[in-house]
Amino acid sequence: MDNTLTNDIIHKFVRLGETYSENDPSYRFLLSEVSSHDNVNRLHWSEWDQFTKKMPASDLVSLIKGLTLAETHYRWIGGSVSSVIWVFRQFAERETLELVNEIMKWVFDNRWNHYIPLGTMKYSSYEDYQWQHSTEYYDLKRKRLESHYKREKKQQQVAKLRKAEKGRMAKEHQKLTERKALNRQEIIQKLTAMDDPVECWNHIAITNSVNIDFYPIEWAKESSQVLKALPSKTRNALIERLSYKRKGPWKNLRKILESIGKEQQ
Repeated sequence: MDNTLTNDIIHKFVRLGETYSENDPSYRFLLSEVSSHDNVNRLHWSEWDQFTKKMPASDLVSLIKGLTLAETHYRWIGGSVSSVIWVFRQFAERETLELVNEIMKWVFDNRWNHYIPLGTMKYSSYEDYQWQHSTEYYDLKRKRLESHYKREKKQQQVAKLRKAEKGRMAKEHQKLTERKALNRQEIIQKLTAMDDPVECWNHIAITNSVNIDFYPIEWAKESSQVLKALPSKTRNALIERLSYKRKGPWKNLRKILESIGKEQQ
């Protein structure tokens, strides 16, 4: 079928819109006359503008109604580019708000395509359109936006405080780590400075405030001569402290101490 829009085709829709009444004998006939013109719902807005710009308001009203009735009756595909949208737009640019609202309501009440007459599915009905353009709606929307911005600002402030607290805690942790490292270094230096290694092991045996891994790992490879010189009380305390070790040099030290204990029984 030729997709060209003509005055004759437009006139058919105008007549359909003028005679809209299911009780009118000519209504069904006029509806059937446009049944093959579903191509009008696939035309560009500029093609419609060539004709609608010259049409009087009364004909535009009838054309809008005729196109809406045909699209609804035949379930024509149009969506957001329906011919009703282009004609209504041209009509709305020229006429009074009161008349535009009147025709808009009529389209809302008689449509099946939820994109017409405004090209959007934002409005479910004419009443919904009125509500979304009311002062009350904008006040409610403003209050919601203000509430949203307040929540967002509060969240940003909380996030800023958390970030600052996290930074503070990280610095404190760093300082604590440095203090612990310095404290460990001082203790290791004192123990290393002891003249008698047995005295050093006595200290390690009775100091439960730190884990055995606090001490240098190479100390676990103490000479058998020193280990055999340890008092049984010290040796047993060390074995107890090393009981959880399942591998590595500290486990080996425990095994050696246990062996020495058996030899000295």
